Amino acid sequence: MPQLRELEPKVIPRLEQALNDRWPGTDRVDIAYFVDALGAAYTTSGPGHTIISSTTLGNQGVDGLEIIFHEGAHLITDSLSTALSKECDLQKKRCTDLWHAVQFYTVGEIVRQELAKRGTQGYVPYAIKYGLWERGHWPKYLAILKADWQPYLEGKSGFDMATKSLVKDLD
Repeated sequence: MPQLRELEPKVIPRLEQALNDRWPGTDRVDIAYFVDALGAAYTTSGPGHTIISSTTLGNQGVDGLEIIFHEGAHLITDSLSTALSKECDLQKKRCTDLWHAVQFYTVGEIVRQELAKRGTQGYVPYAIKYGLWERGHWPKYLAILKADWQPYLEGKSGFDMATKSLVKDLD
């Protein structure tokens, strides 16, 4: 909780900017012994409610901190998902879960940067540490995220340009 309270005012505004949406006013997080649905954590909307398994290794310690932000960010991915979906239609590409890969990358990178600012060096984002970029069709996502989304996170391009470039470079 102390880490969450410390990082929340830094991470949430950056997530809002990056994902082009506003964090909802209310969000509840419950820690449960076991979460069966959709893996080890999930979030529902209206109002936002996150359930996280306390027994899953990836939900513990600093990794768990990233997962709390990741799950909460599910409440602010509509703008991203809509923009990617429109761009995929325009470019006649099938983007499936590209929005979710962007979310994992964005949250992981922002949490990594904010932890580094407070002296926690060497944090490895969840998706890298737990092999998400090595599964299914996600390996192709990591390369385009580094090439097209990272410059956006660094303020070198805009949201529209970044989403268009992601879809353009998607094979």
